[in-house]
Amino acid sequence: MIQHAADPALTTKSTDWYIWELFAAHPLKETLPVSGDLDPLFFVAGKSTQDSLVWKGACYNTTNHEAVPVSVAFEGVEPGTRAELTLLTGPKDPYAYNDPWTGENVVKTTKSVLEANQDGEFQFDMPELSVAVLDTLVGEDSATEDPVEEEGSEAAIKRRKRNRSI
Repeated sequence: MIQHAADPALTTKSTDWYIWELFAAHPLKETLPVSGDLDPLFFVAGKSTQDSLVWKGACYNTTNHEAVPVSVAFEGVEPGTRAELTLLTGPKDPYAYNDPWTGENVVKTTKSVLEANQDGEFQFDMPELSVAVLDTLVGEDSATEDPVEEEGSEAAIKRRKRNRSI
């Protein structure tokens, strides 16, 4: 996860470090049942320790290296509800790495705030070789970008109603 060297300036975080850091920042106290098309997405849904609803996913081995449209629906979420999407992506070269000699970090982190559409769904695209977390807990320090509006997807992930409102 961390490559140490005699010269502290060469200490380097692996690409995996950023995945673990993202997932660990959104701990789940309860997993929730999900349904939907799994391939090529691998995901889990749950309720966070702060009672927000969280979706964590990874996308790889896509057809023709195309992005995958994702539609996440939380049961009981009203249209206009906000959620923060954090997306980790890398370069097109699947063998790229964080280089301690050049200081290059190949992991790109993109944060955006999405709004649930009229059906209560959050919609976004996941490029091949990407990892994402969608969290309905949106705080003061969340990204201020405009919500991403993308054409719909037929895949839907249903989650249990949560106990608090946003």
